[in-house]
Amino acid sequence: MIDIVVYSNPSAKSAKKLAAALGVRAMNGWDDNFYGMRDKRVFNYGCSAKTPCKTVVNSVAAVECCIDKISTFQVLRHAGVPVPNFVTNQHQVPKHWEQIVCRADARGCKNEGMQIISQGEAIPKAALYTEYFFHKKEYRVVVFKGKVVAIYSKEEDGEGGWDLEYRQNKGFDLMNVQCVNAAKALGIDYVGFDVVAKTKKDFVILEANTGPILTEEVQEYLVNELKV
Repeated sequence: MIDIVVYSNPSAKSAKKLAAALGVRAMNGWDDNFYGMRDKRVFNYGCSAKTPCKTVVNSVAAVECCIDKISTFQVLRHAGVPVPNFVTNQHQVPKHWEQIVCRADARGCKNEGMQIISQGEAIPKAALYTEYFFHKKEYRVVVFKGKVVAIYSKEEDGEGGWDLEYRQNKGFDLMNVQCVNAAKALGIDYVGFDVVAKTKKDFVILEANTGPILTEEVQEYLVNELKV
């Protein structure tokens, strides 16, 4: 079903790992030459570059929407999926927000260009402002083709990254439904949602990752689904 896994630099490691498991080629969507590959079927692993190939998983348009956090929030809010309260103008930031997450670039990777300030401090000019969602847990929910494949709790690894701990799918019914709804609204086939939660029923989706870290559980599932 898949001939090539296309990636951009941030998702290179996971994309190459998936390509190896599938026994297919991994190619950089921005740097490699796709001449003569119009008939090749592509798994787009978080890349917004256009290629002449047949995209089977993750259209460029859907990836673009997910990369842009403002577009993501707008689409999800319209679909009734819980997201943080947000504005795009510093003068629109409500006075009742206790803490404000300021993102200099709405397309920034991970926490690049992000700062958290308290109400009363000078609000910097930024592309996106969200109300900080006070939470107890952060999760990664992976969805493929309208189904939740795996859920992980996210813990900081002390080196600026995250450790993902596999969780049994118990008590996550509402979160599962909302993540599937979110993927459908965004038109994305394969995605890892970052979810912050007070409880398993009180949560918001922070981000839609179209090139999420490939875990063993997800790799096994994708290989079973795609290697035909």
